[in-house]
Amino acid sequence: MEQSQIGFLKKGHKKAKEAENILLVYTGYYESFEEDGKRVGDWYKEDFAPYVGHLNEKGEMDDYFFDSFIFLALKTPTKGSLHRYYDWVTDAKLCTKKDWDWILDRMFIKGQQMDALNKAMGEANTKLKGEKKAKIFMVVPFPDPTIRGFGSIDGYGCLDDFSSTEVRNLALKWFTDTFIKRFNESNYENLELCGFYWMQEDLDLTVNGELENLRYIISYLHSKDLKMGWIPWSGAMLKEKGNELGYDFTLIQANRYFKNMTNIEAVKDTAEFAYKNNSGIEIEFDIETINNEWYRQALRDYLIGGVKYGYMKDSVIAYYQGVYGLSKLYHSEKPIGRKLYNEVYEFAKGIYIPVKGDLRGKILDEDGNGIEGVLVYSDEKSTTTDENGRYSLCGLSAILTTINIEKQGYKKRSFSIGILEEQIIVHHITLDKI
Repeated sequence: MEQSQIGFLKKGHKKAKEAENILLVYTGYYESFEEDGKRVGDWYKEDFAPYVGHLNEKGEMDDYFFDSFIFLALKTPTKGSLHRYYDWVTDAKLCTKKDWDWILDRMFIKGQQMDALNKAMGEANTKLKGEKKAKIFMVVPFPDPTIRGFGSIDGYGCLDDFSSTEVRNLALKWFTDTFIKRFNESNYENLELCGFYWMQEDLDLTVNGELENLRYIISYLHSKDLKMGWIPWSGAMLKEKGNELGYDFTLIQANRYFKNMTNIEAVKDTAEFAYKNNSGIEIEFDIETINNEWYRQALRDYLIGGVKYGYMKDSVIAYYQGVYGLSKLYHSEKPIGRKLYNEVYEFAKGIYIPVKGDLRGKILDEDGNGIEGVLVYSDEKSTTTDENGRYSLCGLSAILTTINIEKQGYKKRSFSIGILEEQIIVHHITLDKI
């Protein structure tokens, strides 16, 4: 297997079939409905419009947006788990062939999912006078070894016992073959099947045959010039070995958006990890960014981090956005929604400029007098205090920032402060003599 290399997995790399920005399209079963009566998880042509192209203030498409799409689902109407079965998940059930049939059939509903994206991409090409094809990656349900009574498959007989590695391989081959056949028969003019996506976000080598299943289906897909992608969660075992395990591309989750105690350091750590292991990045957000400052900052940390740590321009990137998060940002009546939509677009195009804020204050001695000539710096800016001890750091990225303070004869100090977008923060600091 290919050994890991240093550097992000580059945008447009052949290992990811020249993908650059990949949208995760969640189209599984949800019990909830939209306000217009549409079931959550159904995707129509109009749902894809803000993704295949960038929509301006007038609702006009003025540029292409996402080039690639991963279609995936977590569960089916019978609560079948398309990922690894966990008995602690409420109402979760092991899959049978009916569940795998359901997700296959769902992809090819007329007017939805694949058909809807094909039509939306066609309209984008007409409006933008282009001939682009959206790159498609399809989820591969996890063949859980505890499945029993899976069901009969034409040509293979009844696959009852998934404890057998060979039986699981047969099921994987049947699933991918069926999808490829149905995709090709659909003759989508504006879609290109590029590969598949391994549903399970970790790899457990203690499970007999799990690695063998993965390598079998990857080898089989390679024989058809198709790729296999993986997006492990931040705590996944073996996430650093994506290349060695055989995945064509691995995109690492920082999970900054889902962990309340994190800040941009989680993004930085993930970026450094991905760079070290020749992987890409997943960024995460949803509709909560409109109303919740914490979630908004989490999204901004990903965007600003892309500039600071280099992955905005250099790395293949996947985007988790709930189900319709980015579309809802565009259609929101609140100005911040459209602003965030545009920021994500600018980020995808590699032209995003981080939102900024200013930090000002005084550096004082123990008697409250200003200290001249104190060095005040972050990883972005530096300055020295004037004769009255005043300092000003303008144009700092609007993130949690560490400020360092140094002057000979005084104890060095550091503090962290959340820089706010388009605001001035005043912060005074007292230095103690050595």
